[in-house]
Amino acid sequence: MNVLCIGGGALGSVLSSSIERAGKHSVSIWDTDSLRCKGAVNIEQADAVLLCVPSWSMRELAVMLSGASKGAVFISFSKGIEKKTRKRVDQVLADIVPNGSPFALVSGPMLADELLAGLSGAASVATTSQDAFSVVTEVFDKTPLILSYSNDFPGVSLCGVLKNVYALMFGISDGLGLGSNARGILFTEALEESARIVDSFGGNRETVLSYAFVGDLMATGTSSLSRNYSYGFRVGAQGICQGACEGVASHSGLDSILGDSQDYRLFSLLGSVLSGACPAREAFNHHFQSLHLQTI
Repeated sequence: MNVLCIGGGALGSVLSSSIERAGKHSVSIWDTDSLRCKGAVNIEQADAVLLCVPSWSMRELAVMLSGASKGAVFISFSKGIEKKTRKRVDQVLADIVPNGSPFALVSGPMLADELLAGLSGAASVATTSQDAFSVVTEVFDKTPLILSYSNDFPGVSLCGVLKNVYALMFGISDGLGLGSNARGILFTEALEESARIVDSFGGNRETVLSYAFVGDLMATGTSSLSRNYSYGFRVGAQGICQGACEGVASHSGLDSILGDSQDYRLFSLLGSVLSGACPAREAFNHHFQSLHLQTI
């Protein structure tokens, strides 16, 4: 099988290396940075196309993807909400892949550094059909990835976005030194809040309990290898809220489609911190004080 990976960043290069080491498929990488390009497989020859690019640049690939061979399966690892259209990643995929082409959305605990070391990772795979899922499993056969089938595109897509947001929140909490108990409280709230958000967009609440959310959040919500956690930690420890990070972009994108985010306490809490409306310690202290006033 010919595999083309579009995007030669950390995850794209590691996934490509894992497939190559398995020795079953021919793998090439295409990137806007020519130094990251590798191999000779082009889009016309590819049986499977991995999309390892930021969600905000996915639509720019439409012209390139239109040249894919008929029957090629498109496999996206992107997470986010498109700013201009407010569409989820799966909806953007449906717009940009050639008409009728099968595609898949992959989300789960896949820290690039750990995959590079040969350690296991896992993901929920939302696909347009069982046949498409079979292609995805064939691509990653004998690699460190454990894959689980799903037909819940809204759920898997939103779980990837929400994971980024709450990983950022856990980083802030740890940066403030609030402790493990606080993290446990926040995790419980995040689980309930995410289930309500997924349900409100037509997804399955049970998807929150899959690799796409719980699995990914357990990995990236507590690890210094996670950019979202590390960004949040700096916000909590140093009060620095600068630069780009997926969690910040995810919060902004999701905020644009949620409507009244006040219905989601943690999401609203994080928004007040990221916007600079309230210092992190003051916002988190107020949140925990409000919990003390409730009967649990």
